[in-house]
Amino acid sequence: MRLYLDSSALAKRDLEESGTARVIALCAEADEIFLSVLCIPECVSAFNRLKREGRLTAKRYQDLKRDFLLDID
Repeated sequence: MRLYLDSSALAKRDLEESGTARVIALCAEADEIFLSVLCIPECVSAFNRLKREGRLTAKRYQDLKRDFLLDID
């Protein structure tokens, strides 16, 4: 199965929120996962917003961003 994820779905892989379990399950079933190149800055921006709002610590933000970029690579 080919799976296309937009930014909001892609972020659910790394952030625990409504729909996270479903996205993880779909990714596990997928043979290929497709993304728009715009997903990368949009997700990093979303993580940064959560940090600014105090919903992520600076350490959690750095770890999340690093892991996200490694996963995209």
